[in-house]
Formats: sequence, C-alpha cells, structure tokens
Amino acid sequence: MLRGIIILALVALLAVAGAYFINRQNAGPATHAASVDDQLQQLQETLNTVMERGGQLDVLPKLEALVASHPDHAGAQMTLAQSYLLLNENAKAYAALQRVIALSPENPNPEVRLLAGVVATKLEKLDEARGHFQAAIDTNPRNMRARLLLADVRIKQERYDEARDVLLQTIALDSNDPRPYAQLADVFARQGQTNLAFDQMRKAVERAAGGKRATQVAYIRQMAGLLRRNNRPDESLQVLAGLEPAEKIELVVMDEMAASLAMLGRPDEAARIYEERIAADPTDDRVAIRAARWWIKAGQRDRAQRMVNLLRSLDARHAELTPLQDEINKMP
Repeated sequence: MLRGIIILALVALLAVAGAYFINRQNAGPATHAASVDDQLQQLQETLNTVMERGGQLDVLPKLEALVASHPDHAGAQMTLAQSYLLLNENAKAYAALQRVIALSPENPNPEVRLLAGVVATKLEKLDEARGHFQAAIDTNPRNMRARLLLADVRIKQERYDEARDVLLQTIALDSNDPRPYAQLADVFARQGQTNLAFDQMRKAVERAAGGKRATQVAYIRQMAGLLRRNNRPDESLQVLAGLEPAEKIELVVMDEMAASLAMLGRPDEAARIYEERIAADPTDDRVAIRAARWWIKAGQRDRAQRMVNLLRSLDARHAELTPLQDEINKMP
C-alpha cells in the first residue's frame, strides 16, 4: 500500500506546502528583505513550469545561494527541497524539510510533516518517518494519509500488532475507505492468518466499487494472490475470471493467473495466456519472454522456439535471448 506514491506526487504536495510558507512569511513580520520573497516567487514559478512541462532544472544554484544567504527562510528551504526531490536527491531534500520543521516547532504544518515522513521512509529512516507521521496525526487526528503511512512504516518494521491497531482506529474513523482494509489484509497475511487477510481484502474490493476501477482491480488481484498463497489456486482463478477482457491482459494479472495455473499443473495454459496477448500485440518483449518460459516448462520446444525467434526479431541483442536459447537447446 502507498508504494504507488511517486516523486511527482511528492512534488505536488511540496508545491502546496511551499506556497503555504511563502504566504505565511509574507503575512508576518518583515524579517527578510522584500527582494528575498520576490526572488523566491520567481524561482518557484520557474520550478512549477519544470514540473508541469519538463525541461532543465537550472534554478538549483540560485536556490542554494538564496538559502545560504537566508537559512531561516522557510519558503526558500521548501522550494529547495522541492528541487532536490525533482533530482531524486532525497537525502538533501530531507535535510531541507527538517530545517523547515525546526523553524516552526510550535506550529508544524501537517503536510510538511507528511512529506518529511515519506522522504524519510524512502531513505529507510523508519523511526524518524514514524515520528513525522505521528506528528501529522497529532495535529489532525482525522488525517487518513498520515494514518495509512504510519501503518505502512509499522509493517516495514515488522511491528504488526501496532500496524493493526493503527488500521483499526483508521477504519473506526471512516469505515467506507477501502485502503485500511487492504493494508490490514497485508498485516494478517504476514502473520500467516490468510483467512482473515482474505476477509479484509474482500471488504476492500467491496468498498472500492464506487471509486476508480484501477484501484478495485488492484485489490482483486491482491485477493487472488492471497488465495493462491493459501493453496487455493482454483478460487484465485475464479476471482480473476470476473475481470473485464481488457483487465485480464494486464501483465500483472496474467502473471497471477499463470502462477495459479502452474500450481494446478497446467503450464501449457499459462503459456497460452501470454501467446494470446502476443497475437494481439507482437511487439511486447516482456510477454514474449514469459510465453517462452512457460512453453519451456510445458515441454513444448517448438512453441518456445517461436517465442524466442519473435524476441530476436524485436531485439537481436536482448539480454534474455542467450539464457532462453540455452534452455531450449537442453530440451529433448
């Protein structure tokens, strides 16, 4: 859960928090020259353009110089963190965020705390991440994102009972949100309580029905995976059978179906899943590789060779060509 939070989402959150700090400093006592805020506004506008349209990030040296001259300007620190995140320099971004937090310890911005926690998690500073998320919750107990992220950290720390308690509290706040049920399913699965995990995933699927279809499909796939790992491959396939045709040809869904078919001793059917996708789109090397591997497992040398030949036509230097061909050559 929330492993889907990507850097652009973090940057969007930073833009909100950065604007907050710029506005707050403009509204407060004039402790900095007006030109500082003017410079920062221009740099922020340039940075927003880069985020929206792409391009070279040439504002960083100017930002670093501005922060060096005015280290206590929270807006400058926020914009600097924003720039570092765009460059995937998470450690530097985190240092800037910590400075922002230190500048306003009595009135912490929960969005800044939330972002600092996400960056700390990416840096594997899990205890610090936990502290940031908890601080965001203390400021606003109904902050669902903070609660879900806190639970995610507790799961990473293998503090499953604590993660469960956080998620149950989250469900008590909003029993219609599917996300805590999905996370709770993960907790139970890690504890070996697969039936309880399946029950929570079922609730997540039900509550996701009115939202984005992609989210519901992801939960359905997770539910199928839980069934398969609980040695119930037939039921896993039944769950996936309810997906729409276009959803069934997503690579992650095909992989899940193939794994269940393998458990049932039907590798040839697993191979056909990928081969049918290849017939519709013969340009996807990932599908060709999978089809070849499953035909090898099914003992179908000629069919495996056809997929390898297709892969060669797509990329004559593909890294998987030699190992796949070696496996085929060893077949009777």
